[in-house]
Amino acid sequence: METISAAVGAMLNTIGATTASLELVAVLVNSIKSILGC
Repeated sequence: METISAAVGAMLNTIGATTASLELVAVLVNSIKSILGC
């Protein structure tokens, strides 16, 4: 059971990191768009 919970925890960490980086990309894209005046 411990290995399963560890795997689930690692998966959740990966999903969290991916979501955070996607949000950062979205913010960067929005700021670039506003700078370019699109």
